[in-house]
Amino acid sequence: MKKLSVFIIPAIFVLYGCGGIQLHTLFNPKEAEYINVKGENSIKGTAYIIALNGDIITCAGSAVALFPVNDYSNELFTTAYGNSNYGLATNYPTFSNKSNDFIRLIKNARCDEKGIFEFSNLADGEYYIESSTRYRIGLSSKIYGGAVMKRVKVSDGKLLLVKLLGDTQVANVEIANLETEKNKFNDFFGLPKQEVVKSDTKSDSIAKSKKEPLYKVGDTVNPVNIKVIVDIISKLDTKKDEYETKAAYEQRLASYKAKLSPHYVVFVPIDKDKVSYDAENRVLNIDYSAIGIENSRQYAVLMKIFSATKVTGTYKASNAYGANIDVTQIHEDSIYVVDKREDHPDTYNSFNKNISFSIRRDVPAIFVYNGTDNLVSFKDIESSIAKSLKNNINAAIVFSLKSPFYTKDKGFHTSPTFQNPLKIDEDEIDIYADINSVLILQGKKVIEVIMTR
Repeated sequence: MKKLSVFIIPAIFVLYGCGGIQLHTLFNPKEAEYINVKGENSIKGTAYIIALNGDIITCAGSAVALFPVNDYSNELFTTAYGNSNYGLATNYPTFSNKSNDFIRLIKNARCDEKGIFEFSNLADGEYYIESSTRYRIGLSSKIYGGAVMKRVKVSDGKLLLVKLLGDTQVANVEIANLETEKNKFNDFFGLPKQEVVKSDTKSDSIAKSKKEPLYKVGDTVNPVNIKVIVDIISKLDTKKDEYETKAAYEQRLASYKAKLSPHYVVFVPIDKDKVSYDAENRVLNIDYSAIGIENSRQYAVLMKIFSATKVTGTYKASNAYGANIDVTQIHEDSIYVVDKREDHPDTYNSFNKNISFSIRRDVPAIFVYNGTDNLVSFKDIESSIAKSLKNNINAAIVFSLKSPFYTKDKGFHTSPTFQNPLKIDEDEIDIYADINSVLILQGKKVIEVIMTR
């Protein structure tokens, strides 16, 4: 059975609850009325936190609120977050004497499926932005994460790009002209470049050859969420038309490929339970399964990059002897990256989960898979350093897309038993890729590179 992963809980702003803390500042509507003045400024941003298991929890689907900055809101947010600049509130207070006039002077938006929100036609001035990044792990009732806030200032008719990352501060970026500063916009949100790349460029040949790593130890990378890639390829019409010849179909797919980025760097959650420290030998080991490498398809590497589960219902079941049990129905959405050998085209079968694979580590030393469970072993590591590294370790996968780019299938499923009364079904997206390497990161800094064969 696959490990249950996190899923996002819709945002619930408790700011306006009854009872609780009393605010001492009286609300002055004149200090906040500028929020209703139509201006030429815009704000576009995202909000996310890193979950306990390494998953990125964005504000996707959650509400986002924009507040005017004034004496009243300054006290409110300082009380909730401990400061009036930015923060994460895991135990949000309620206020006993909230001002209804203040509540009416709030603009609302919602994060889209990629966790991006937008406010437009804003007057010059300062604003508070607040959203929610809450989640549960598996079937646990415990809620993690919380509300996130950031104070911003807009002026001169510019677009302000912002990130709400809880207790982590990220500098805002101003854009005067989106058409001429598109790369700055893409860099901020970690979006891949979409310009056409000729096949004779150095980067394209490296991405196709896989003979050299595209990144080395010491480099800094900015991985994107796998859903960014899904959003790009889902817009491609990859189905062959009955009136289309094979040559015409392959030419159309090749035209799609030419417009894609030569390679992508995608965040991979690390299961910290699969990272272990051998204190006797001072070795920190990372298991293959820690980064989603599963018992994969023959002649292929299969990596599970994303998984979200939700309970869809319950029902009573019985066996032939009349014994009854309550069954929980669970639905799982998963995203896999699949790299197959060119001489085995039939390995794109999503139902054949019988995998054997080989991975070698080329940087900083040659390493060939020898039957152990360790993807990487860091030797001669002091216990204090190993503990810090384990808590801050991340991973990313470097790959280029290849046709037919993706498929959607019904994947893993289980039938309930008395020992395990769960009925699980899975919808999976398989992304077809030429995997260059897996990067082990400390923050965003590359500390190890694992090359594929």
